[in-house]
Amino acid sequence: MSGLNASVPWLINIARRASLPGIELIRPDVKVSLEESWNAVAQACRISQDELVVYVGSAFRLKVADFRSAQPRALKLIPEKLVRAHLICPLREDDKILYVATADPTDPDVEQAIGFASGRRPQFEVASPATLKVAIESRYAADEMVDALLRTVGADEIDKVTLVDDPAIGSMRAEDPEASRIRKLTNLILQEGVRQQASHIHLEPGGAGAIVRYRVDGILRPPAMQLPMLALGRVVARLRSIAGMQSSDRYDAKEGRARVRVSGQIFDLLVSTAATRDSERAVVRIIDPQGSLWLQDISLAGPELARLRRLLKVKDGLIVVTAPPASGATTTVYALLRDLADEGRSIITV
Repeated sequence: MSGLNASVPWLINIARRASLPGIELIRPDVKVSLEESWNAVAQACRISQDELVVYVGSAFRLKVADFRSAQPRALKLIPEKLVRAHLICPLREDDKILYVATADPTDPDVEQAIGFASGRRPQFEVASPATLKVAIESRYAADEMVDALLRTVGADEIDKVTLVDDPAIGSMRAEDPEASRIRKLTNLILQEGVRQQASHIHLEPGGAGAIVRYRVDGILRPPAMQLPMLALGRVVARLRSIAGMQSSDRYDAKEGRARVRVSGQIFDLLVSTAATRDSERAVVRIIDPQGSLWLQDISLAGPELARLRRLLKVKDGLIVVTAPPASGATTTVYALLRDLADEGRSIITV
């Protein structure tokens, strides 16, 4: 086997101290990049870059980067230009520390640049250049991925989703490309839920990105859309806004509601959000107030139907309707109200 070139002395020394076989084949070369050096050392020692990461982390007493625990808000603390220039990726943050994945924990210039940009003390975790490149693309190419998704649907169709109660709630400036992009993406998700006659829309972190799933006929269907994690956070923020929920409480479980018009038809949305380890998740309940059934149309058994109608004639009392999600409780309540509604009654819902 011929010799391989590498230009990172500390990486070569780590392989030598670990007595990795084949390291003697490495030849120093100042022209070789960091990525090429990692590849050369791994190839010479006949191990994967992920295995080499373990040796590097042990040598520097640093953790191996866990991208599954990455927080989308950490990405906002370092400009994308700096991330790509130094091949680093923000992972997590608190008030004082920003955890950053890097393939070169010895570079003081990177440490200084991170501290200056984020206002936090950087704490490195180790990842291979190949893993870092994939992570960066999956996180910072969010806008391109969203644009590609939106191009599959006509702009006129996406814009057929409007707020009914107060168009100013959750409004976004038309001249802001990012705001417009997220507004259209949110509209697309809601419109697809209506088209599928879904009772719920689930937006949640999943695997390498985020997923959108629809509950139809009580069954939670396989993912219908794959979104970048950054896009998930922005869509959930948009939903919180239109549902009148306080954005400052985004890490608390909250609920809100909105009324929207989709392709000329009005729907009520019940929005609930909750923080997760990776991001924030949301569930949107879609209710069609105009599509309620009559009591005799909801497939109740004859004796139960007669019993309910007797109860509805009682002047005082309380009927409790309870059931698992998406099993017909709301449909039953709407049917009961529709059976009660006539010219002699005034009905108020709370």
